Amino acid sequence: SRLVNRYMRPVVLIAVEDGLGKGSARGPKGFNIFNAFKECRRHLERFGGHSVAAGLTVKAENIPHFRQAFRRFVRENADAEAFIPTLDIDTELDSPDICPQLLDELDLLAPFGEGADEPMFVVSDLTVESAQTVGSGHTKMKLSSRNGGRATDPFDAILFNRDIGDSSPRRFEKVACNLRWNHWMNRKQIQLIIKDF
Repeated sequence: SRLVNRYMRPVVLIAVEDGLGKGSARGPKGFNIFNAFKECRRHLERFGGHSVAAGLTVKAENIPHFRQAFRRFVRENADAEAFIPTLDIDTELDSPDICPQLLDELDLLAPFGEGADEPMFVVSDLTVESAQTVGSGHTKMKLSSRNGGRATDPFDAILFNRDIGDSSPRRFEKVACNLRWNHWMNRKQIQLIIKDF
């Protein structure tokens, strides 16, 4: 999924052991990975899945044939727009609207997944109070806002797979984010999961 999100292309990863490859595939929204596998089935031992995720078993000697057939299917059948990153924004929130009651209500909508996307919000005019690199290339931040002249308490925020630590902007005009509870060290805090800015 990370590779699909990064490159906006269908991805098939295969591990070969004893002459047999087993793998999984993901595709960007709008590209049907299962239909691609159906088209390539003569090169596969078996496969299964759905439109955005599938698994396969393939003989090692058939991997080059599968690769060629899969690439041909993508070239001939993929809508170029499926490879353009998009974010479906549900609504814009003012900073004071981000409160424990809202997070509890969002939790009632879970679980999220295929056909039940996690709500995506836009929040405007956020000041970066602090930013640091955590893990392997993630950026953890404290963000605050002056909404209607009054400052909000800082929000925890995380930007996965992008290390902007030292080059972090001092202010975000807008961020697209999910809102989640962050449970850590017996504490529960609101966290913005930043998807774009």
